[in-house]
Amino acid sequence: MKVEDYLEAESCMHRSKGHCMTMGTASTMANMVEALGISLPGNAAIPAVDARRNTLAQLTGRRVVQMVREELCMSQILTRAAFENAIRANAAIGGSTNAVIHLIAIAGRIGVPLCLDDFDRLGRGLPCLVNLQPSGQYLMEDFFYAGGLPAVLRELGENGALHGGRSYGQWEVDLGKCHRSALLESRCDSRLRQPV
Repeated sequence: MKVEDYLEAESCMHRSKGHCMTMGTASTMANMVEALGISLPGNAAIPAVDARRNTLAQLTGRRVVQMVREELCMSQILTRAAFENAIRANAAIGGSTNAVIHLIAIAGRIGVPLCLDDFDRLGRGLPCLVNLQPSGQYLMEDFFYAGGLPAVLRELGENGALHGGRSYGQWEVDLGKCHRSALLESRCDSRLRQPV
């Protein structure tokens, strides 16, 4: 490959600054943080230069202050059920295999038992719903416009693949309000019964 060809290919990989445009480790872990409930819904896929990133940052700051007032600790959010939901979400988004290492490490730090067998047991039978590079066709920005992780979680929840109850930093999230039409009509997502 010529240097000019390499530079041209490299210059076209990112649509915006600061945003991993494929479902690599960075995008996967952003989705895992959201699935675990330690970021607000919708956080994982917002492009860095999108104004909604700043709005969500302000809302996150407000939520952190509320959590301090509520004496809500990470150990109350990062439960076994939260990790199981994250494992299922990782299978559905076709996330990086590095999520296994990172989720086991996070679980170990918080004292939640988690092992490699859990990933096999919980992820087996769940199809990939998100058609993103590197194994698929589309980019993370497309995933954002399709509804992002909330749309995938809604699909999983409607099909009994997630634990119910409180999550997302202990916010009550109505999965029915997530972007269903965007999920089902998007180029980069599909239904659980019609996987990628």
